[in-house]
Amino acid sequence: MAVVLKLSPNRQLTLTKGIVEAMGSPSYFEAELVKRELILRPGVKLTLDEAELRFGKHGITQEVLTEALRIVARKEGQKG
Repeated sequence: MAVVLKLSPNRQLTLTKGIVEAMGSPSYFEAELVKRELILRPGVKLTLDEAELRFGKHGITQEVLTEALRIVARKEGQKG
């Protein structure tokens, strides 16, 4: 599905209802720029405290979560 989107004076894009619904109506999106193309994916946003509440019952601490995020960011950096 391809549509033309207009950039507002505040540098914001409004996604069409069809696009948002086709993506599962997420509240957050992950955006990535690859070779001057913007890629949007449904995203999940949790604060570190929220993530600890969600995963802490499995013994995963904030320190473990922080290190996992560092590893992911490092691997993502190696891809580009």
